[in-house]
Amino acid sequence: MFLLGFTWYRFGQKLLARGNRDENDELTKGFVGPVGFLVAGAIACYLLVATLRALIRGEVPCLGKGCSA
Repeated sequence: MFLLGFTWYRFGQKLLARGNRDENDELTKGFVGPVGFLVAGAIACYLLVATLRALIRGEVPCLGKGCSA
């Protein structure tokens, strides 16, 4: 498992170093760059905190198939 993980890691590092390429092997730019990454991260953090707050306060009465109706 260690060797598989290491080879997967090295493969990913090579892809990251190569950069995003299209069909013609030309370098492509991201959609909105770092701003989009920050916005997506902020939205994900807000949703995580809101979900945890609702669970702690007991606002979610039931989760998943373990509910008894």
